[in-house]
Amino acid sequence: MTFTIPKIAVSWNTLKAKSHWYYTNAMRDWKQATWVAVRQAKLKPIKQYPVQMHVHATWKAHRRHDIDSLYLKAIPDCLVDMKILVDDDLTHLASVTYTGETGAKEDTLTITITHYDPSS
Repeated sequence: MTFTIPKIAVSWNTLKAKSHWYYTNAMRDWKQATWVAVRQAKLKPIKQYPVQMHVHATWKAHRRHDIDSLYLKAIPDCLVDMKILVDDDLTHLASVTYTGETGAKEDTLTITITHYDPSS
């Protein structure tokens, strides 16, 4: 299952310089964006565990970007809140990987969730 969030990933470096309220609002915004993207993709609850999640971030700008961001916490939390994932512990979400690219047509995060096979 795959869904795309049309949003810029803000780095932790940017967030740590901001106030608690900025962080709280950013977390809420990411959860809302995830909720909308999951609903648009019409995802159903996952039945077979464990799973792995791959996040591919794209940025229009060619400058340097950190791949770690607030979405690292907000997206799995939202998937649990929506009952797409039972939980985001290691029993259910065994692996999370990240890739990224600059010079894309749009700023997006594409999340792909597949069954986790530790032998591959």
